[in-house]
Amino acid sequence: MLPAKLVLSLTRGVGEADTPPISRVEAEHEALKAVATIEKALIPAAVSATGVVGAIAAHEVVLSATTLIAAALAEADQLKEAAEKAKEAAERIYEAARELWEAAKITLERIYEIVVEAVARALDYVKAHWFIFAAAAAGLIAYSLAQTLDYQLWMEHVAKLAPIIVGAPKFKEFKPALEGEAPGLLNAAERALAWRDDGSTKALLEEGREALNKGGEAAPKLQGLKKVVEDVNKHGAGKGFKPEYVVDVLALVEAGLKRLGKPPSLEEAAERLRRGEEVPINEVVEYIRRTRDVAYELRLLFEHIAENAERYASSKQEAEAIRKAFTVTEAAEELAKATRREFDKLGGATLADKAVAFFESLARGTAWSRVVMNAMEKEKTYEALVWVPTTAARKYGAGWRAKGGAAEGGVENEAEDAVKKWLKLLARIAYWLSGRGMGNVVLRRGEEAVDLTRWMPEAPIGQGENQTVEVIKIFANGEEVATVAAERIKGEEGTYRAWGRLVDEGGEQAHSRVERVERGDPGRFVEDDPRLLALLATDGGYTADGMLYAGTTSTLQAAVYRRWGLNVKYTGYGSLTKEGLKPAMKGWLLPEEGGNAVVDKVKRYLEKDSKALYNNGELREELRGKALELLRQIRISVRGVRRSPKEAEKKAEEARREIKKRIENFLSNLRLGADGAVCLRGGGGCQLLTVEHEPCARVVASLLHFIASDNVSKHDVLRFFANTILFDGTVAPDQVYLAVGGFGVRRGKKLPMDIYDKVALYIVLAAKYGVTISEVYIGKSAAKIFFDRGYAARIFAAEWPFFSQMLREGKALGINTDHIIKKYERMGGYVEELAEKIRIEHRLVSDGVVVWFKDEAGNELDHINVRWDGESLRAVFKGARENAERLATILSALGAEVEAKKYDDKWYVVLATNSITAIRRREWLEAVKVFVEELHRGGVIDDKKKDELIKEIEAGPNVVEVAGVKMSVVGKERVSSKKEGARWKWLEITYKPSLADAFDAAMEALEEAGFKLGVHFTAKRPERVMQGEREIVKPGYIRLKVPAGLWRLVELARQGVKWAEEAVSRLEEIAKARGLYDLLDEYLKPAREADTIDPRGMAVEDPERGIKAVIKDVWVEWDGNRPRIVVEYEANGQTETFYFTWGAATGEGVRASVKLNRERAAVLAALTGDESLKGKKGVAAFFPKHLFALAKIKGVGWVLLRWYAEVMAE
Repeated sequence: MLPAKLVLSLTRGVGEADTPPISRVEAEHEALKAVATIEKALIPAAVSATGVVGAIAAHEVVLSATTLIAAALAEADQLKEAAEKAKEAAERIYEAARELWEAAKITLERIYEIVVEAVARALDYVKAHWFIFAAAAAGLIAYSLAQTLDYQLWMEHVAKLAPIIVGAPKFKEFKPALEGEAPGLLNAAERALAWRDDGSTKALLEEGREALNKGGEAAPKLQGLKKVVEDVNKHGAGKGFKPEYVVDVLALVEAGLKRLGKPPSLEEAAERLRRGEEVPINEVVEYIRRTRDVAYELRLLFEHIAENAERYASSKQEAEAIRKAFTVTEAAEELAKATRREFDKLGGATLADKAVAFFESLARGTAWSRVVMNAMEKEKTYEALVWVPTTAARKYGAGWRAKGGAAEGGVENEAEDAVKKWLKLLARIAYWLSGRGMGNVVLRRGEEAVDLTRWMPEAPIGQGENQTVEVIKIFANGEEVATVAAERIKGEEGTYRAWGRLVDEGGEQAHSRVERVERGDPGRFVEDDPRLLALLATDGGYTADGMLYAGTTSTLQAAVYRRWGLNVKYTGYGSLTKEGLKPAMKGWLLPEEGGNAVVDKVKRYLEKDSKALYNNGELREELRGKALELLRQIRISVRGVRRSPKEAEKKAEEARREIKKRIENFLSNLRLGADGAVCLRGGGGCQLLTVEHEPCARVVASLLHFIASDNVSKHDVLRFFANTILFDGTVAPDQVYLAVGGFGVRRGKKLPMDIYDKVALYIVLAAKYGVTISEVYIGKSAAKIFFDRGYAARIFAAEWPFFSQMLREGKALGINTDHIIKKYERMGGYVEELAEKIRIEHRLVSDGVVVWFKDEAGNELDHINVRWDGESLRAVFKGARENAERLATILSALGAEVEAKKYDDKWYVVLATNSITAIRRREWLEAVKVFVEELHRGGVIDDKKKDELIKEIEAGPNVVEVAGVKMSVVGKERVSSKKEGARWKWLEITYKPSLADAFDAAMEALEEAGFKLGVHFTAKRPERVMQGEREIVKPGYIRLKVPAGLWRLVELARQGVKWAEEAVSRLEEIAKARGLYDLLDEYLKPAREADTIDPRGMAVEDPERGIKAVIKDVWVEWDGNRPRIVVEYEANGQTETFYFTWGAATGEGVRASVKLNRERAAVLAALTGDESLKGKKGVAAFFPKHLFALAKIKGVGWVLLRWYAEVMAE
C-alpha cells in the first residue's frame, strides 16, 4: 500500500466540487477506503498473472483513479453523476493497464463491479442503496448483482441500527425463542425460507417433529406450545392444530425476523417530527420493503408446502392436515390490514395466514403485528399464532407501547400522545414509499393554506375557503415530491389527504386506465333508476346549477362511472389509507349532458311520489304493517353498550322505538326527523324538504320513489340494493351490510334529520318488496343494515350481468388491490352459491332443445332455446324485458358472459358456442350433448363435427384473457419428420382481430404490460385483400411466443398482478380439460421457479469421491451480451471460484462449456440437480435444461430467462 499522504495529495482535485451531502474532507477520507477495497480485489489476480510487477502496476493504476473515486463519493446524492464518475474510474484503471488485466483474465465489466462495490462500501447504506441501482441502470453492473450487493450491505448495516420494531413494542434485542431450545429447527427454517426446495422443506418438517419429541424440562417453551395447542383443540371450536406444524410456523417467523435484523427506530423519528426537526426515513422505508419481501417469500414457501402436501406426508390424513395448516387464504391480507375491532371476522385464519399477516402488518404498522410482538415480548409468540386473533389480542393487547411502557389508551402525557400520532402517520407514509424507488428521502413538518373545496367532488365551487392545515412535506434528493395533511379526515377512519408530484403520478395512471373503458350513454344512465338512484343515495350528488357529480378513491368505481356514461377525471389529490395511496377520482355530468334531467327527476320524485303516497292511504297502511312486522323481527344492537346484557337490551329497545316512531311519522303524515320537523307535503310546524336541500333530497327522493311507485319491478329494487351495497356496503363471506351515515351538509342550514330517518326508509322499502333484513346496528354517526345472507345472493344476482362484466374489465385493467374488485369477487361467491340451487331441466323439440331453469320448489324461473344455425350452436331467448333480464341474471350466475339487449321492440338474450360451454353445470351440458347427438342422428352433422362439439362441450371454453386481450388456447400436434412414430406437441395462444383498431388496442395493452414484440409475441395487422372482384378483410393475429410469452405472464403473476394470476390459473384449467397440462407445466416451470432459491450455505457432498464443499455464492456477470455464471465455493478450508459463459448459435440453441474437476462437478450437480455430473473431469457441455435449473437461483434466474428469450427471438 502507498502512503496515505500520497493518496490524499492525489484527491485534492476534488477541492472545488459542489458536494453538499459529503464534504471534500469526507470524500477524501472515504476514497482511501474505496482504494483499499479495489486493491484487495485486483492485486491477487495481478500477482498471479505477472508477479510483483503486477502488484506494483495495480497499485499505480488504482491510485490514478482516486480523484474520480473521491468525486463519485462527493456526488453520491446526484446518482447519475456519481455512476458516471465510477464508470470513468473503472475505465481509467482498465485502460491504464489493459495488458495486465487481459493476462489476469479480468474484464472491464469485472472492474466496473469492483469499483461500484468499493464506492458503495464507502458510503452510508442509504446513499449506497441508491448508488448501486443507479449503477445498474447505467449498465455498469447487472441488476441481479445490484440486488445481491444491496442485500449484503443491508445485512451489515442493520446490525448497527436501534432495536425498535416499526409500530411494535420496544425490545432490548430480539432473541429467537428457538435458538436455545431447538437451534436445529431454527437453522432448518432459515434454509427452507431461503432455498424452498424439497430437501430443505422435508428437513424443516422433520426437525419440527424431532424438536417436540426431544422437548422436556430443558425446553419449557416447546412444552408450553404443546399445552396451548391441546387447549385450543379441546376448547377452540375444533381447530385440529398439530403441535409440529405450529412449531414449524413459529420457526419460520423467527427465521424471517433474524433475516431482517435489527430495525430502525420509527419512534425516534416520530419524536423528532414532534420537535419540528427534519427526519430522514430511508432506513425505515427500506426496512419496510424488506419486511414485505419476507412476507412474500413466506407466502411462496407455504404455497409450496400446501401444494406438495402428499410428498411430505405419510398418509392422506397427514397430507390434509399439512394443507390445513400451511394454506394461505385471503384472510392473510385482511388480517394484515385489520384494526383490532375487525379481528372477530377473521377467526378462520390459518397458521400460515397469521404468519404471513404478521410480516405484512409489521410493514404497515397495523394491529396484528403489535399483538404478535407483545406476545413475543413475553416469549409466547406461539400463543398468538394458535389462538384466534380476538383471543390473542385480548391476552396481549394490540396497542402501541410508549417509552414508559403504557399501552394504547394509557398515554401518560401530551408529548407521548403527539409521538403516537406521528408514529401512525409515519408508518403510513413509510409503507406507501416502500413500494417506490426513491433517492434520499426526508420529512419536514410545516403548514400550508389549502382550498378545502378541492377535496369535494362537486368542486369547483368558488374560493374563500382556504384553511391553514398542518402537513408533512416529503422531499427526495432535495425536491419536494408530496405533501400529507397531518390530521385524519373526519368520517374516514385512518385516512389522510395527500397531494403533490408522487400523488399526481398515481392519479394520472389511474385516469389512463379508466380512459380505456368505453364510455356509456349518459341518457340511458339517467333513465336507469336502479343505478342512478343508488348513486344519489350513496356517493353521488348534484349542484344548484344542474351538475351531477360523484367522488371515489376506487379506480374501478371510476371505471363504473365511465361505463355508465359519466365524464371521469383525477381530482389532483389522493387519500393515504392503510392499503396505500388511493388517487381521488371524480365523475360528473354537465347540465346539458343529463345533470339538469337528474335534478328535475329528484324534484319530480319528491313532489309527485310524495303526493301519490299521501293520497294512497291504503298503501301507507299496508306498508306500515309490513314495516313494523319486519322491524319486530330485526335484531337491534347499539354501539358502546358493554356493561350488561340487560343494559344492551334496554338500549336496543330504545333504538327500536325510535325507528318505529320514524316509520309511523313517515307513513302517517310524510314527516321525517326526531319530532317530524321535516315534511314532504308541507304543513304547519315543519320545514318542507325541497330539491334545494341536496344532501337530504337526493337520498329521500331515491328511496321514496321505490316506496311510492306502483310500476317498479322487484328486480329493479334488487338492482338498487346491489349498487348501494357496492358503493357503501361491506361484503364478507359471512355477512353483508349497507352502511348509512347522516345527512352531511358542507354549507348552508342543516335539516334536523339523522341516521334513524335513513334506517326507517330502508326498512319500509325492504318490507314493501320482501327484502330480508336480519339486523340493524346503530353506531355513533352511522348505522349498519345487515341483510339475510341467503337473500343477499339474490340481490347481487340481480345486477350480476353488469357486475361480472366490470369485474372482468377491472382485472384486464390491472387493478389488483382495489376494494371494489374485491367486493365484486365476494359477491360472485354469493352468486355461485345461489346458482348451485337452480334446477335445470330440458326437453328435445323439433328444431332444438328447450332448457328450463327452476327454483328449489320446482317453480319455473325462465327458459331458453338451443338451436343449430348451420355452423355452430346458439342459444336464444326473445321476450319481455323483465324476463330477459332475469334470464341474463341466471345465465351469468351460471358462468356465461351475457346481457339482455333490445332489438326493435323485443328483448333478446343470445349465447354463442363459447358462452354455452362456459356454463359448467352437469344438467346444462347434458342437455346440449343430447341435442348434439340428435343432430348427428338426423344427419345434420357428421361424425367429425359431432366429436369436435362433444369434446368442446366437455372441455369448456378455451379463452384466456392476457392484459385484457381474449386469446384462444389450442393444442397442436405434428408427426416428427426426423424420428419415426414421434409426435411433436405445442400450444398456440392466439388473438385474431378483424379490425385495425382492435389490433392496435391489443398491441398497446400487451406492450403496456411489458410484453415485447418479437420476444414475447408475434403479430400481423389485419389487411384488406381482393378476393376475386370483392374486397375482404383478412384477419390479423397476435400470438404469444411459447415459452417466452408465458414466462412474462408468470413474472407478472409473481409480482402480484391479479389478471396475470388469473390468466395462469385459467391456462391450467384449459390445459387440464384438454389433456395438455404436462406440456403447459413444462413451459411454465422455469418461470415459476426462477429466483426462488438462495444457494449460499448449501452443503455439497460426493461421498464416493470423498468430496465435501459449501457453496458461498453464485452470481451473473456479462461478457459482452453473454451471461457468465460465477460460482464461489469453499472446500478443504480454501475458497475457490470458477465461471462459465452461455452462448447461442443460430439453429443450435443455447450452450455453455464448463471445465470440470471433481469438486466443480459436485458443486454443479448440486446446483443443477444433474447427478450425472458427479465424478466428471474435463470439459462438459451444458444445455437449456441446465440453464433452467440454474434459473432457480436468486439473482440469476430472471437474468438467464430474459437473455434466453431475447436470443431465441433472434
